[in-house]
Amino acid sequence: MVNYDYFDKDYYQAGYKKGTVYNNYIEESRKSHIYREIANNIYEVFQPKKVLEIGCATGIIVKYLNELGIEAHGIDVSKFATENAEHENVVLASCDKMPYKDKEFDLVFSCHALEHIPDDVFLPSIAELDRVCSGYQFHMLPTMPDGLNETDNKAVFKNFKIDPTHFQLHTLAEWINIFRDYGWSPVNTFISFENDNLLSELTLSQFIINHHNNVNEQQIIERSIKLNKNKFRGRFDTVKKSLLEIGQIYHNSHAHRLEYNEKTWKDIIIAPLMHAITSESVFKLYALLDGDDCVMRLSLLDDKDSIAEYIFSLKSGANFLIFSFNNFRHLRGNLDANRINRLFIGGEAEKSVFDFYVDIDDKALKSTQKRESITEPELYLSHSITMSQYNMLLHAFKNSRWIKLGKRLGFMKSIK
Repeated sequence: MVNYDYFDKDYYQAGYKKGTVYNNYIEESRKSHIYREIANNIYEVFQPKKVLEIGCATGIIVKYLNELGIEAHGIDVSKFATENAEHENVVLASCDKMPYKDKEFDLVFSCHALEHIPDDVFLPSIAELDRVCSGYQFHMLPTMPDGLNETDNKAVFKNFKIDPTHFQLHTLAEWINIFRDYGWSPVNTFISFENDNLLSELTLSQFIINHHNNVNEQQIIERSIKLNKNKFRGRFDTVKKSLLEIGQIYHNSHAHRLEYNEKTWKDIIIAPLMHAITSESVFKLYALLDGDDCVMRLSLLDDKDSIAEYIFSLKSGANFLIFSFNNFRHLRGNLDANRINRLFIGGEAEKSVFDFYVDIDDKALKSTQKRESITEPELYLSHSITMSQYNMLLHAFKNSRWIKLGKRLGFMKSIK
């Protein structure tokens, strides 16, 4: 029999003693915006009737879901947490022995819970998740990044193990494959959170699955893209407004809009550049496209009118693209990276609005010491992301002014 005594009062109220981020969890969870946002996003994207949360702690999300009119239930192995439950539908139970009927829930979800399942009951727990769920599963959890060398992999593992109950440390692909053995398939989308922490862990480290595509996943994809677009637009508009106010502080950033009423080609010229471009520069493009998928072009010109271009595709929704100087193709002359004085960005579209924010950063590339350059561009879409991309995102953003700006504006808050 598994002993769950580790999840006691100190685990939630004085986490520093137990290796967790929690401190005064009962009170702080009621103040935190992220738990209500999780409930709201579940309501908006999945529109479920009956929901089960695995590892719900005191059940603050369960409470919010019930307030939204969804019949929500929660289980947790912590006697302390369930004795301080926020809702009567929270019960003391383990994931491998759940007191529910077959296919009782059309959504089963978890937030940083599955990694705590002990090895002895891990596969029985996955089987139970399969048994009680008739629709979708949505899990947010810490995952091991893909593509790390052995030294970095050990460092990440060691950091996760600060909490000794982190038993299940897998890559995102490994998690999906575990569920595949029980007939579950990934849904090609994800759900973003405005109140995520600075590393966007809930947004980027998650997966949605359904059972052999037995439900209409296209509706989920469409709803999640709509939600992501709305959240991205709010964040983008905040950044754009603030750039005008404090542009002298974040002087290397450029925010713009292209509007298309009829099918035509449009460009925006960004000149003079307020930040020097070099052969080591990393370009980070945040883009929100309201309209059909399209192809865009970013061109660099120097003072001798030599030109190089980079062609990229955008999907309707929120996009993030990172690429290096090496990704540009020379069109005319021999572009001198040290003499670039303007850039063009644009393309052909119809009945579309293209908001974008360009960040040019030398430091980001230097922080990725394992490679001399980024040889292939990587695209992050509102409905597609891999953990190898996630790992690269963390490296590339190590010194990003976008993150610094986010901290200043307060629209990315740590989970308390």
